[in-house]
Amino acid sequence: MQATALQSRIQAIDIIRGFAVFGILLVNIPDMVGNGLHYRFDLSGSDAIIRLLYDLFIQTKFYTIFSFLFGLSFFLFMKRAEERGNKASSLFRRRLWILLGIGLIHLILLWFGDILHIYAAIGFLLFLFYKRKPRTLAVWGIVLIGLYTLITAASNMLMIYDPELANGSLFKAVPNLGERWEYFLTQGIGNLILISFEVLGLFLIGLYAGKKQWFEHRERYNSKSVKRTQWITLVLSLILFIPILWHFVTKEQYDSNQVIFFIYLSGKSMAIFYICTLLRLIARLGERSFSSLAAVGRMALTNYLMHTVLVFILYRWLWPGIGEAYWIGTATAALIIVLQLAASKLWLRYYYMGPIEWLWRAGTYGKFAPLRRKQEARSFYSSM
Repeated sequence: MQATALQSRIQAIDIIRGFAVFGILLVNIPDMVGNGLHYRFDLSGSDAIIRLLYDLFIQTKFYTIFSFLFGLSFFLFMKRAEERGNKASSLFRRRLWILLGIGLIHLILLWFGDILHIYAAIGFLLFLFYKRKPRTLAVWGIVLIGLYTLITAASNMLMIYDPELANGSLFKAVPNLGERWEYFLTQGIGNLILISFEVLGLFLIGLYAGKKQWFEHRERYNSKSVKRTQWITLVLSLILFIPILWHFVTKEQYDSNQVIFFIYLSGKSMAIFYICTLLRLIARLGERSFSSLAAVGRMALTNYLMHTVLVFILYRWLWPGIGEAYWIGTATAALIIVLQLAASKLWLRYYYMGPIEWLWRAGTYGKFAPLRRKQEARSFYSSM
């Protein structure tokens, strides 16, 4: 039964999700260690160069992919639950409530930038759209993303004409428990309402992709439409990079807030470029070449939470104050990526799913599924 479930998974989705998990780590780690955009804006020297690379290739790119995949996963979960004769809506609502609890605990106890509670809260709105036609989903998704784009554009214009609006950091140091709780009750709830336009829009595009079966036919991964989309989004991204690079070379200090609109827009085009590139690589090299990345994707929730735990242990207990330079956080992220690539694949040789995924599933279905693999299932996974 478990081997059949494994075979029914769309490996490309796990690969893309694993890729996005590591992108999220790179985005988060500067703020996790106390030198990101929540602490300071004007950067120079090596910090400015690394921040520029973040803004070009990482910032806003990976939550876009992750949000898209959440909507896609919602469709796949509902579809498969219905095929098994389960009450799909009840199961997914229970799944969202558990995710909301995990996210709030994560936010308050460890990481003020948690995304799980946002996804869970906005995820309840997906039930309003599940039975809608694909065209309706696409229109709603584009409109909602468009509204948030206008908000971002207005915000960027205000910062350009009144730089004082961007001055001052949100935190002076990595926030403690009380500061995280205060942040959630004030700015956190406001941000949730504001970002819901974009996140729901991306969810709906993912739901649209599920209904259109974008990832269920491997022969399409290297199709002309994928190639064309890859090149169009690459060229568009390079054009959007120009104002960011211009700001970098013409200013004594680099401030991401002054070009946040172009960072945001390039996040959408680069996210599509990354997905198309991965699909073409999978078509050319085969899924086995990305088995470690797929393992990370299968354990996305566990790996996401482990990012916080590992960084907390390193920067709070073992080596306080080490994260003052951007390159140190980036090097730490690279080390975590290498560790999780190896650990995730090794774990899934002996277990069906990650430990947090196992608990999440148990809470969803009200019973514990087998966790440890039998020898034949282990051999099956090793051949992937």
